[in-house]
Amino acid sequence: MRPVLIAAALTLFAGVAPADAKPVEVWQATGLKTPESALPDPTATFAYVSNINGKPLDKDGNGFISKVSLKDGKVLALEWAKGLDAPKGLALANGRLYVSDIDKLVEIDPESGKILARYDAPGSVFLNDVTAARMAPSTSPIRAPAPSGG
Repeated sequence: MRPVLIAAALTLFAGVAPADAKPVEVWQATGLKTPESALPDPTATFAYVSNINGKPLDKDGNGFISKVSLKDGKVLALEWAKGLDAPKGLALANGRLYVSDIDKLVEIDPESGKILARYDAPGSVFLNDVTAARMAPSTSPIRAPAPSGG
């Protein structure tokens, strides 16, 4: 019994890196404009990257979402989704990409990059991240407010 426990312990810890392990750069994306968040696409071939392109609280319409290859860091589409102010957090849910944008949640078509809706978040001044949970529609405690315009 003892050799089995030792083998199991060695197997569990074989993949653990030493405490002094250093990160290794695999690739570096260039050309992004104040990138803030990255979210891998479910295909695992690219990531959506939010670009503030200015100051984090400026409502200037300069912000955008890029698509970056996860294989080599090449920017596939720099301004894939445009017309945002200072986009930050990203989440995919129900076939849509959601982006926090200062005081709004923006809904984007993940195929085309077209902005579908903007949802106001009254009283907010710095939405920073987005998260999504799977819930059955009948158990959802929150109903989304009506969009404030596209």
